[in-house]
Amino acid sequence: MKSLKNLSVIKFVPVLMAVAITGIPTTSPAEGLDPSNAIDNYRRLMEWKFSSETIAVPEEGISFSRDCGAWVLESGKIRLMEPLSNGAVTGLVFEGKGRFQMTIPDPIEVNQVKRFSGQSSLNKIETTFTRLLLRTSEDLIYQLVTIPMSSAYAPDRLAKDRQEVWLRLAFLDIDARVLAGLLNAGDEFLFVDMKTNDFGWLAFSFDRLQNEEIQLHKQKENFDFIETWVSLDRASDRQASGRPTHIRRDQMDVTHLDIEVDLTKWIMNISWRLGEPSTIDTAKFRSTVTFQPLMDGQQAIELTLNPEAVVDSVSTPEGQELRFIREPIGKRFISLGKDNNDESLLIILDEPTVRGKEKKIVVGHRMKMSNYVSGNDWYPCLGGNINDLHTVRLKVMHNQKYSITAVGKREQETIQDKIKTTIWSTEVPTKMYGFTVGEKFDEEKVKLEGVPEVISFGVSINRNMVKNVAIDVARSLHFYKWLLDVDFPCETMYATCIDSYHGQSFDGFLHLSEYTFDSEHPGATELFRAHEVAHQMWGHMVGWKSYRDQWLSEAFAEYSAMLYVETAMPKDKYFYEILETYTNMLIGSLKSSFSKFSRPWLTEYAIKRKEKIGPISLGYRAGSAEAPGVYFMQSYHKGPLVLHMLRILLRNSTKSEEMFRTILKDFLHTYKGQAACTDDFQRIVEKHSKEDWSWFFNQWVHGSAIPLYTWTYTVSDKPNEKGLYNIEVKVKQSDVPEDFKMFVPIRIELDDKTVKQIVVPVDQPEKPFTLMSQKKPREIFFNPDHAVLAEVKKK
Repeated sequence: MKSLKNLSVIKFVPVLMAVAITGIPTTSPAEGLDPSNAIDNYRRLMEWKFSSETIAVPEEGISFSRDCGAWVLESGKIRLMEPLSNGAVTGLVFEGKGRFQMTIPDPIEVNQVKRFSGQSSLNKIETTFTRLLLRTSEDLIYQLVTIPMSSAYAPDRLAKDRQEVWLRLAFLDIDARVLAGLLNAGDEFLFVDMKTNDFGWLAFSFDRLQNEEIQLHKQKENFDFIETWVSLDRASDRQASGRPTHIRRDQMDVTHLDIEVDLTKWIMNISWRLGEPSTIDTAKFRSTVTFQPLMDGQQAIELTLNPEAVVDSVSTPEGQELRFIREPIGKRFISLGKDNNDESLLIILDEPTVRGKEKKIVVGHRMKMSNYVSGNDWYPCLGGNINDLHTVRLKVMHNQKYSITAVGKREQETIQDKIKTTIWSTEVPTKMYGFTVGEKFDEEKVKLEGVPEVISFGVSINRNMVKNVAIDVARSLHFYKWLLDVDFPCETMYATCIDSYHGQSFDGFLHLSEYTFDSEHPGATELFRAHEVAHQMWGHMVGWKSYRDQWLSEAFAEYSAMLYVETAMPKDKYFYEILETYTNMLIGSLKSSFSKFSRPWLTEYAIKRKEKIGPISLGYRAGSAEAPGVYFMQSYHKGPLVLHMLRILLRNSTKSEEMFRTILKDFLHTYKGQAACTDDFQRIVEKHSKEDWSWFFNQWVHGSAIPLYTWTYTVSDKPNEKGLYNIEVKVKQSDVPEDFKMFVPIRIELDDKTVKQIVVPVDQPEKPFTLMSQKKPREIFFNPDHAVLAEVKKK
């Protein structure tokens, strides 16, 4: 990295904004923006016009800071963005010489920067820049320069290019966010995009509405990809260690949705059954969203909606039209597809919000739909908060030959003029909602004692397959009831066939791929079905606080399903095949490429981009431009192996499976109905084991290293004077930090076919062990049955 002289003059202070200005007078910021002019002002912003007249940076320079980021404009020219109707100036561009510094108080985020930058010694960001775009809804620009009385304005190439990058790659509409900030009392938004000399384009943002307000992004130009290098809570919210506290500042709480769906012109076609591509027709939706404002003075609220949805109208329940902003990004960038929009739906309210005073808005949209809708992006909601619970009443009008199955209970079904109206509703608030459309679906019911009745709906060449689905769902429910001592709140569990490759779990309701209704693949089929059932506990009963903790849903569901496979099917045939396949995938081995459990495209990441794979606890941010899909690998494959290691360590220390099972049960029942974080799970582990497990979680959840063990052993030809055979084992540990440690079992198989197991601590780059055996060993195995996630080589 280039030397930055005198960078220490930048002063960092723990306040929301500190601005140091020398030699430049300031003016007062403009008055509040009139909501009635919001759309006109948004269009003005989208023209990206800046002054032709430049402002020279004075000899003393201009400096400003926000939390842990600081900038110095040393020399060059500034051009200001065209003011809005109220005189507000929301942007500037700078070209010249500047310096940027960012401290990183979170050690895990420091490691993230090292991984992305490829610089192992990097502990903070220090760089120079030559160009900068600043956008804000605050009064920062008024503090930096004097706003001229008048000027000529024209589209600016730099501003246009940079903001189009964010629209195209991140679906981030900076202009809409700035506008919302101007309309909402107490809002905070700052976005600074810089062309640095050391890292290319870096962007710093501070956004009050983000769960973690501070982020540093890097555009990887060769990959057309945005990496999030750093993500932090604001200083006042961070733990003493720098870690986030998960404090949220949501604008509102969505409490209920009334959704009307018009499928009267919609035609169903499931591809595999008819042997031709699916027909995906357009459905019409009308959603009445009831919400409780959590802040006073909010004139603009943000909901999210599927990017392919076309919003036709937004209004009050009384029919008063409300203005809204949703950038049609696909029309601007052909490569994205013409149907893509910004997922954000910014709605200008008829009056400012009053905290706690309920409001309703009505959103009408249309969207292409297969035979199902899944998740929570098909209706307007708080997409950034999976823990926003709401009740739903669904009304679907459709051709009488179709049937509707949905989350909750069916209230009513009527037919008039060959149009059927079906109404479903939930009594208990849910995180997400979905339904399935079926034509001539077979129905099978299975009831096992102590668990909900399972009703399976699907189309299959062999009706027994529909029955098989119901059986597996019921059996896995029954297994989880025993394993976790859990009672399921629903009376009926629906398992429905969807025209897709994936599955999705809702409260008491499952979407399962058409392929699981078509054929059996022993082990893999049971794993898939049981995984979706396990989300009834991991994901619904126990949620996750943030993207950092989502593995508590996916990894726990996957390992629970693996335990079901281990119990219900031949252990040696499938359970250990899953362990071996997932291990090989993570270490970059092709040994299991042809296993039904393999994901070869993920193995390729481990082979070619091992150094670019981040830890489990960074969620989607574990990926990078070079390895964008590794979130799936870390959550669905490494996460279960981490739980397996924990299970084996506890079993080896207690000689029983009960402690691991007790920990899972306690975690489930302690956090039932809540959102948990990784630290919560660690506390439960330590509560029962009476030991400090920070080393384990730091290595395997917050770290990404996987050890390579190279080992050898020798056995004495004759017993020693005590009648014991000496076994000398040497282990080399590499590819991990110096302080990495793990307790690895060694299995000794004796000539009389008895087995002895010893657990050894591997905590040094090279370590010898001397073992003793009364009988001569026939064979010795290091790390048998994939007890530790590692690559093992025997010399």
